[in-house]
Amino acid sequence: RAMLVMSLAAVVFILITVAGTRERVQTIQKRERKAPLRELIAALGMLVKSKYWIILIGIDLMINLVGQFMATGVPYFSLYILHDMGKMSLIMLSTVLSNIVAVMLMPAMTGRFGKRRVLIGALLVTIGGLIGIGLVSPALKPFLAFNVVYCLGNGMVKGVSFTLIADLVAYSEETTGEFRPGTGNAGISATEKLGYGLGVAIFGFVLAAAGFDATLKVQPAAAIAAINALFIWIPAVIYAIVLVIFVLFFDFERKNTNEDR
Repeated sequence: RAMLVMSLAAVVFILITVAGTRERVQTIQKRERKAPLRELIAALGMLVKSKYWIILIGIDLMINLVGQFMATGVPYFSLYILHDMGKMSLIMLSTVLSNIVAVMLMPAMTGRFGKRRVLIGALLVTIGGLIGIGLVSPALKPFLAFNVVYCLGNGMVKGVSFTLIADLVAYSEETTGEFRPGTGNAGISATEKLGYGLGVAIFGFVLAAAGFDATLKVQPAAAIAAINALFIWIPAVIYAIVLVIFVLFFDFERKNTNEDR
């Protein structure tokens, strides 16, 4: 019954979203339709030639990989680190509510401070939240507090990185004179599928290598360390890498506008 209610709500919200969406990117020129294969090759060439598309797709892949680590790791962390599977519901509740707040705040934040500053700040908040989780676990209340911090930052990171697609489409058209609708979204969609799949596979391989055995009530120390690493420390390191890449190399807005977004 819960699944039916949520599915119906999702259908309603999707229809509202579609009805309220307007394309804001305007084409510079109309292009003649080409053969599908040539069009595909040209679209892929646009992504490969632009360092900004490569960076954005790489960043999104890492973000999705981390997201899957966290999603896959929640039951393991609840049972073997917090020692109570029932605490998983509290983790999920704090995660969902924090993400909702992040999505609601994001338009006002980006409008006030710009996408670049908000994304950098969100990455710092996310890393800080993960470090806090690692320092206070398994104490539940401090863990939930830092989980809220992490999820607020992470929600902002994912949201802002996705909005950069439209900016890059406009930038690519201005610099190349070509407009290929859907190419950026297709690339980001591919990173989501690849990141989610790799996240689950890597999580399982690492746990197996660490000696995890679901039939044991007490897991080996290596398995506990692997759960902590996959749920906390590896995501923190990956987000730190994303922060460095974004700060040092993703500068197309500063080069082509008067506003440092």
